[in-house]
Amino acid sequence: LAGGPLSIAVGGEVRRESFMSTPDPMTASGAISVLGSAGANGNRTVSSVYTELSAPIVKNLETSLAARIDNYSDFCSAVTPKASAKWKIAPNFALRGTYSEGFRAPALTETSSSPGKGFYSGLTDPKLCPTPDVNNENCHLSVESISGSNPKLKPEYSKSRTIGFVWDPVENVSLTVDSFRIKRRDEISSIDPDYLMAHEADYPGFVVRDPSTGVIKQFNLLYTNLGSTSIKGTDVDLRIRQN
Repeated sequence: LAGGPLSIAVGGEVRRESFMSTPDPMTASGAISVLGSAGANGNRTVSSVYTELSAPIVKNLETSLAARIDNYSDFCSAVTPKASAKWKIAPNFALRGTYSEGFRAPALTETSSSPGKGFYSGLTDPKLCPTPDVNNENCHLSVESISGSNPKLKPEYSKSRTIGFVWDPVENVSLTVDSFRIKRRDEISSIDPDYLMAHEADYPGFVVRDPSTGVIKQFNLLYTNLGSTSIKGTDVDLRIRQN
């Protein structure tokens, strides 16, 4: 090409993942209920192919394109691309930027573990305790919770963007500044009990109440694709070299 040779790299991977955890029989049977227990037994095959293309389209402009395809036998496939460019405006100054996507498959312990039991104490039920009352047991509840895997989980996905510059103002001095933004969605987590009670209608089946009294008897806090996280910032790097 006008800026130099075109380069390409390709690769592939196949692996087998397995995980097994067996709790103590007395704990698993509930004879020792204070500890709680959860076992896991799952396996899957993961296959991947990926490629990267370096294309100096014109002089002083470097571009790179990459893509990866991953296939998980227990849920789905995912394609994650990446693109980057670096434009050398002057001998000592260059602009650069990237865009990329990513994903995280649910762990085997998040999709194949047995339910675990625990308790949340000191909770206030907003339905049956609208105002604080020391004589109302619904204002200071201790509720059993069931937590564990969810075979219907989806992967977590992310998008990342960066833009910045490289500047060498004088010999042996280099300054780089890069701004970044990362957005992750469908994060895998358990719902906070207080948030769950305040938004009970949005999560049917997660709060189990006594049919006659309405008192909360149990939380079903299985792993769920719940929220998102957005991070942004700026990295600054100054380097001075001295013999």
